[in-house]
Amino acid sequence: MVISVSPLTALSVTGTVNKLTAAKSATSTNAVRTGNKLILDPVCMQNAVEKRDSAIITASDAYYTTVKASLENRKSALKTAWSITDRKERRSALKTAWTNFTKTKKTATITWRKAKSSAWKQFKLDLRACGSTAASDDYTSEGADAQP
Repeated sequence: MVISVSPLTALSVTGTVNKLTAAKSATSTNAVRTGNKLILDPVCMQNAVEKRDSAIITASDAYYTTVKASLENRKSALKTAWSITDRKERRSALKTAWTNFTKTKKTATITWRKAKSSAWKQFKLDLRACGSTAASDDYTSEGADAQP
């Protein structure tokens, strides 16, 4: 069986199929290009947010676990230092306790900030793949996560 179709009918059917394909693809995990513009892909944005915030949550958990352990160590070291009767030795032990705490907390903070920054950098890359309006719709930036 042969069906004969005029060129205008074929063009109309092809255009409709392309529009349907574009609409269907927009709900996948990638934005679809229509002309020069990318259509926003909400699923892509949800995945990008999930990825970013999960990374920040993991980094925050590690930060607070480290700081808590450091506080426990400091507490123990300070209590021990205060039990020393010789003033020179006590002062040295107190200084060591505070120095160790400060170094550990500083290192944890640097690690947390790097992880947060890395998560936001990746999010910005993922954002571009999600469509042209994604960046302008979400005006919040990494400054919202500035402090642990």
